[in-house]
Amino acid sequence: MKMIETYEAIREINLLLQVAVAEALARHNLRTDHYNALRILCRNGRMRMGELASQLLLDDSRTTRTVDALEDEGLVERGHDPADRRALLVAITRQGRKREREATTVAERAIANALPWLPDRERAAMNRMLATLRSRMGSP
Repeated sequence: MKMIETYEAIREINLLLQVAVAEALARHNLRTDHYNALRILCRNGRMRMGELASQLLLDDSRTTRTVDALEDEGLVERGHDPADRRALLVAITRQGRKREREATTVAERAIANALPWLPDRERAAMNRMLATLRSRMGSP
């Protein structure tokens, strides 16, 4: 397989899984970018808006709109960074953690439904390979 074919295969699989997860989350009134923000905040804790934008792979204005929507629902809260009052921090709330857990269950189910033929052994091997790629490529 040529490198471009590897790229195309990864891109196509990514798109198929993104659609499956997005459709499942939409049925539970949650957008994918909102879910991704909740996942990142659960994993990393309180963080600066710019750092969140970088990990979401979104520009600052789209990240601000995402955080605005999540804040309106009581899923995150913003505050000033005590070390630098000009910087804004965003943190997930207890309600946000609960929503993230519920949404993760939905996303896991959607992925399992999209990949029912993939045995656990092969999925584990794929996860190891992807973890290596992420670490060597400098995952955001």
